[in-house]
Amino acid sequence: MKSIFILVTIIALSGAQAFAKLLHFPNKSDTMFTITIPDDWEPEKDDDEILEATSPKEHVYLAVWELENKEDVKTLGKDIKDMLKDHAKKIKMEGEPVEAHPGGMDGLLFKGHALDKEDDHAIDFFALLIDTETKAAVVFIEADADTPKKEADKLQNILASITSPNGNKKPLRAALALDKDTEPTTAFTTDAPKIYAFIIGETLKTGDKIKGVWIAEDVGEVAPKNSKIDEATLTAETPTDHSAISLSKPTNGWPIGKYRMEIFVNDKLAETLKFTISKD
Repeated sequence: MKSIFILVTIIALSGAQAFAKLLHFPNKSDTMFTITIPDDWEPEKDDDEILEATSPKEHVYLAVWELENKEDVKTLGKDIKDMLKDHAKKIKMEGEPVEAHPGGMDGLLFKGHALDKEDDHAIDFFALLIDTETKAAVVFIEADADTPKKEADKLQNILASITSPNGNKKPLRAALALDKDTEPTTAFTTDAPKIYAFIIGETLKTGDKIKGVWIAEDVGEVAPKNSKIDEATLTAETPTDHSAISLSKPTNGWPIGKYRMEIFVNDKLAETLKFTISKD
């Protein structure tokens, strides 16, 4: 498969555009976890340290709050239903909460469905309970049935960004985009000139080797599943290096299918970015 792709390139991005804000919850002096939210979701905290954000087209609402005490965990399902009653009906939890481990922390994921009171629009809601030895917090998401894939993908990235401050912080974070002036995405078309993986260091060390590997997970008959397309390696100069690895469009366009980009730091997997190529 490698022969149909133009060689991967590396560029330095000391002045790269920031795509998102790294936020400390509940605050920087007493961090339970960090979460990265796109700037265009306009994240902000109120006086009670409740963090809120809304997707640009207002299909997704996100809120993060700390429970007053750990006993409130027992009534979280009921509390969520009560919170939704002002604008939703036919509120139903989906089975029992399932175990989750955001950022290596312990947690539970609650899921449910409802209908909007005004127009009967379908609503999906989720509550990710994050539980530490002394505290508990909730990451609540409400999304309507018409949420575009672009916003749904961003939501997945937000949830994947949740990181514990106690030893589980990643050496870097990364996002895919068409170029440094466009928003991150996980969906590209066959005529995309290039695909960039933008890399922002967080706890890198000078001299760390950062290797990016482009992989075609499933492109039909074009190549075997999980074929390596190409790879490139760069060297970190500072803990917060900004850089990018790009892959150029093949002469006949990108094969349609599923792909991923694996990023290694000193041969240890640090990040996996999955994406798709489609006709439109």
